[in-house]
Amino acid sequence: MTQPSNPNDFSQPSQPNPSKSSNILIWVFGCLGCGFFGIIIVGILAAIVLPTFLSQAGKAKQSEAKAYIESMTRAQQAYRLEKPKFANTLKDLDLGILPETKNYRYWIVPQSDPSKSVIMTAQPKVSGLKSYTSAVFMIKKGTEDATIGGVCESNRPSVIPPEPPTLPKTNATEVECPPGSRLLIR
Repeated sequence: MTQPSNPNDFSQPSQPNPSKSSNILIWVFGCLGCGFFGIIIVGILAAIVLPTFLSQAGKAKQSEAKAYIESMTRAQQAYRLEKPKFANTLKDLDLGILPETKNYRYWIVPQSDPSKSVIMTAQPKVSGLKSYTSAVFMIKKGTEDATIGGVCESNRPSVIPPEPPTLPKTNATEVECPPGSRLLIR
């Protein structure tokens, strides 16, 4: 190794200067590499978050149907205790519920004897949402007239509402939902 002629000169022996174009290429490839990894990270985060977001969006849409069908059920119970039969239309219930919204269609299904029972449905207009069926029955409690009702929610998303609930086989206080659906807690 050669000693510098000046003991205070600590500079390295001169090397050829890289051209400006090679410096630019190094910066471009460096930035592209960081961008590529950034895209991968964003993609991974999207894969984790997107299903949760879509699930929450579906639950929000279903909450409309739950609230409407439960309101219809309570209104039918009150309506029947005041009148000799159940309401045939949403307008009769005077709830302000439209027969159709962006996500659901609401129906009151005519029964052979409208003084004994009524069935209502909330049918999704788009796939990926659960459907609902409600029933209200007129029963005797001792010598008094009373109503019993409940809402069944499909276990899986379905554009076909569940079969109607049935009267309990015993003196239970809740209607029974058919297989493939569950009773909503009121």
